[in-house]
Amino acid sequence: WNNDSELDKLIILNNKINAGATLTTLKKDFENSENAVTEKEKILDKAKADLKTFCDIKEKTEVIFENKKSAIFTHQQAEETLKQYPNINSFNYKNIEKLINDETENIRQAEENLEAEKEKLRQSADIFSVAEKVFGGTYVQSLVHEERDRQESEFIPNGLKKS
Repeated sequence: WNNDSELDKLIILNNKINAGATLTTLKKDFENSENAVTEKEKILDKAKADLKTFCDIKEKTEVIFENKKSAIFTHQQAEETLKQYPNINSFNYKNIEKLINDETENIRQAEENLEAEKEKLRQSADIFSVAEKVFGGTYVQSLVHEERDRQESEFIPNGLKKS
């Protein structure tokens, strides 16, 4: 067979069972994947928040040190914020650009990591779903039902089916 996702899932499940997996361990794998996705989302959210902070600080330093006008911040707001960061001065304020670039790269990397974890979660969910059906004895019944639907249904162009 070629490109049969159901059989591919069964092969993966069979290999996992042969390696000693049980329904409990498959559920644990799924939960671990969920936790990993949640953790990656938190990392991405933190990186985005840091980038926003760096961009705000950059604009405020430009208001203070370069006398640029800002549509968002007043000169007084910029001064108040920079009091919180005593290490930023007229000599090193341009280094914030490097921080912004680094954080942008961190966001890109975090997004890639998140997508990889989401793919692992999808695979884990598929395998766990098939395992529940197989162990529950409903897998063959669901395949028969899907085949009956496919044979007896008339598919129409917008993707809905009419029985």
